[in-house]
Amino acid sequence: MPINAKQLLQKLAAPNFGVKLIWIDGDDSFLVQHYADALRKRAQQSGIKKRLLYPNSTDDWIEQFKINQTLSLFQEIEYFDIRWNGSNITANMFDALQLAVSSQNESEFILITTPRLSAKTLQLKAAGFLQQYLHVRVWPLSESDYKDWLYHEATQLNIRLSNEALLYLLQQTNGHPAAGLQSLRHLKMLNNDKTISIEDIEQISIFSAKHDIFGAIDSVLNQEIIKIPLLVRSLKEQDTEPVMIAGALYKTWNELNTLHQTYPSQRQTLCQKLRIFGPKKNVMLRHVDRINEMDLKMIHQAIVRLDRASKGASTLDPWNILTECFFTLAGIKHSHLEFLKVI
Repeated sequence: MPINAKQLLQKLAAPNFGVKLIWIDGDDSFLVQHYADALRKRAQQSGIKKRLLYPNSTDDWIEQFKINQTLSLFQEIEYFDIRWNGSNITANMFDALQLAVSSQNESEFILITTPRLSAKTLQLKAAGFLQQYLHVRVWPLSESDYKDWLYHEATQLNIRLSNEALLYLLQQTNGHPAAGLQSLRHLKMLNNDKTISIEDIEQISIFSAKHDIFGAIDSVLNQEIIKIPLLVRSLKEQDTEPVMIAGALYKTWNELNTLHQTYPSQRQTLCQKLRIFGPKKNVMLRHVDRINEMDLKMIHQAIVRLDRASKGASTLDPWNILTECFFTLAGIKHSHLEFLKVI
């Protein structure tokens, strides 16, 4: 049954959730994982442990389900937490999933997070069984949606913001939910007995591009090359999951690729359809004018290498690959990377 993110939160608030499969997908990888975190929190509170899976291919997806179904006969109650960054779900993968769902105990469930499923994928006959469970589609936030979302998250954290402070946060975080949520968590450390003002916010340094994934990507798109090593180090020190960065980079690449394939006169309209607003829109439009087909191919290859290393499918250090990925996205050619390493 297809529902939106707000309906998922309402269902989680019910005493008896009782759903054996929840599939959350969307174009914004941060929001997808954010709403999935609400489900993970409920499972943790119920004493249900998770079994995290990062399948790397169609065959790996099917094989991991087979292995874990056997293991589940001998282990305590758990749930599958499956994070798939691939762009395609096949009929065989749906069949393996349906078999896994049907063999679960009553207290077990499967959580799957993926990029947005295409209409073609959802029209597969094998995908029809999803109608029996929860399919949550997460859309990127528009400017007005972002304000409501930020206010809701502040309320959840018991933070009271003056209207001026809320508008200030909207301006400073440039419509990025990751930056907005991180800002609120910093504000949580302030005195909760009073309403937060602009002056309170200005007392803490939380609005640097290095503090969040999408802010870092914006700096890279702006070709702030000198910042790249600092951005990577900052993300690493904050224990940011490389696989989350790979998902955000893939989203950015997909937007750039879509804009690049569109006539320049139509790109403004396309930005609205892609829900790209504010300063980010100008950054994306400038960058898409600078790149060509080969650049897009090189960026995609770098993201794939990062994704594989993040999931342990490669022996390479994901943070080194992320540095290379950022340089490639900024327009630095591969032949120049060795020179940059030296300096």
